[in-house]
Amino acid sequence: MLKFRLYTGMGKGPRFRMKRELREQARQLRQNGISVREISRTLGVSKGSVSVWVRDI
Repeated sequence: MLKFRLYTGMGKGPRFRMKRELREQARQLRQNGISVREISRTLGVSKGSVSVWVRDI
């Protein structure tokens, strides 16, 4: 489906952009010393997602 969307010029869609923005926010918060639990509560996403996004920080 993604290949079709990219081929037709539709892009990855708003959900993809939102996820990217959440990931960037999570990484910035983690760099500021905020815990994974607090980041997940603040952004409204699972602790598992946050853990994956900030794994290398």
